[in-house]
Parts: sequence; structure tokens; C-alpha cells
Amino acid sequence: MFVSSYNTYVSTNNSDRTANQKVDRSKPSSGSFESKLAQSVILESKNSQNLPITYISNYKAFSNKQKLQEQFQNKDEIKYNKINAMKNAQTAYQDNSVMFSFLLEPQMTQSQTPQIDQKLPSDLQKAQEQNMRHTMINTYLANDKYYQITA
Repeated sequence: MFVSSYNTYVSTNNSDRTANQKVDRSKPSSGSFESKLAQSVILESKNSQNLPITYISNYKAFSNKQKLQEQFQNKDEIKYNKINAMKNAQTAYQDNSVMFSFLLEPQMTQSQTPQIDQKLPSDLQKAQEQNMRHTMINTYLANDKYYQITA
């Protein structure tokens, strides 16, 4: 936009300037300013549930609630872990406090290989054996695929 002259927007007449300054000086500006400061504005808080809640405050309240729940869960887990550690320590002490415990033969570990029930008829035993073979082959193939992918 092209401005043709400065005079069209701002008056540059000296007589107008001095008249405006005289009018401004004649006003008791300090009194009005002091009266505005003297008025104290009291802000009232509203505790009603009908106020609209923004998404941010909702999110903050939800995250605070989650953090509190996690703290309570962590305390319970710590207590549970301490109790388990104490029980494990007691059993370890009882096992090792036996006289000449190093001379005892170690106990057999539990076998995790599935066994075929020998009390069943031979047809059912063969069916169980085939089932076990299929599951073992499938787990072997799945493990092989996993190791090929991760290698």
C-alpha cells in the first residue's frame, strides 16, 4: 500500500500537539491510578463438578492416578519378593546346615520330557507316541526358524 503523505494519518500541526499535552497534564492521573490499585480484586474458586474439564487436566489426573497405583503395586511386589527371598534363604540354610551335606548325593532333577502312560492299551500308547513325535518335531522346526531369523 502506498502512503501519499504522512499528514493523512498523523496530525503534524504543532498547535494540536500542545493543546493535547495541556489537556493531559491537567488530568489528575496519579489519583486515578492510585484508586485503581487500591481496589483489590478477590478471585473466588469454584468447586463445582459442572465446570468443563479440558483434555489436558483430565490426562494429568489420569496419569497421576496411574502413578499412585504403580507405587502401591511396587510396594506390594517388593514385600512379596522380600518374603520369597527369606523363604528361599531359609530352605537353603536348612539344606546346607545338615551335617556332612557335601557328602550327600544330589537329588534327581525333574524330567520335563513327556512320558507315555504304560497302563494304557498298546493302540493308545502308539497314538500318544505319535502325538508326542508331532509336537516335538513342530517345536524343533519352530526353534530352527527362530534361530535362522535371529542369526
